[in-house]
Amino acid sequence: MRTDRLWSILILGIIISAGMPGATVRAQESEDPGEQGNALLDEGDYDGAIEQFTQEIQLDSSDAMAYYDRGRAYEAKHDYDMAIADYSQSLELNPDDAAARNNRGNAYAAQGHYDTAIPDYDEALRLDPNYPAAYHNRGLAHYNLGDYGMAIKDFDQALSLNSSLARTIYLRACACDLAGRTAEALDGYKHFVAVASPEDSDFVVQVKARIQDLKTQ
Repeated sequence: MRTDRLWSILILGIIISAGMPGATVRAQESEDPGEQGNALLDEGDYDGAIEQFTQEIQLDSSDAMAYYDRGRAYEAKHDYDMAIADYSQSLELNPDDAAARNNRGNAYAAQGHYDTAIPDYDEALRLDPNYPAAYHNRGLAHYNLGDYGMAIKDFDQALSLNSSLARTIYLRACACDLAGRTAEALDGYKHFVAVASPEDSDFVVQVKARIQDLKTQ
C-alpha cells in the first residue's frame, strides 16, 4: 500500500554519471586546458571548467573527449540542454563511447524525458554489457515511468556487477515496495540502512520510518 511517507522518500537526482578516468591534478599544476578543466570540475568550479574545455575544443574541434568533458561540466551545473548538445557532439565523433551514452541519458532523464533516456542506456549497455551505472540509471528511468518490474530487473543486474551500490539497493527496495513485494522491500530497506554512507543520511532517516510502517502493516 502506498503511504505519504513512502512518497516523501527522495528518488530523483540519484543517477550515476561517468566521470573522467585518470589522476586528478590541481588546476594550477598544469597548462593543458583539458587537465585544468578536469581539475576545476573536481573543485566545483563549473564555469571555469567550461572555459578550459572550450579552449581545448578551439585547439582541436575533433576532440571527442573535450566535448564529453564540457558536457559533464554543463550537466554538473544543471544546464542539461547544453550537456546534451556536447554529449551528442562527442558521440558524433566517437559513437562507441558508452560513458557519453550513459551521461546523455542522464541529462535527458534529469529533464523528465525518461523514454528518450532509455535508448541511450540501451546503447551504453550494448557497448559495455558490464556497466553497472547504466543498469542503475535505466532502472531509475523505468522506476520513474512506473514500470517497477523492469526497474527491479535492471537494479538486480547492476547489483550483480557491483553489490556495493547502496543507492541501487535503496531504489530496488522502493520499487519492490511499490510493486507490492513487501517482504523484499523490507529486506532491501534494512540492507540499505546497513550499508549506507554518511552522505545518504537523509535517505536513511526516511527509510527507517518506512521500515516501521511496513512492520505494522
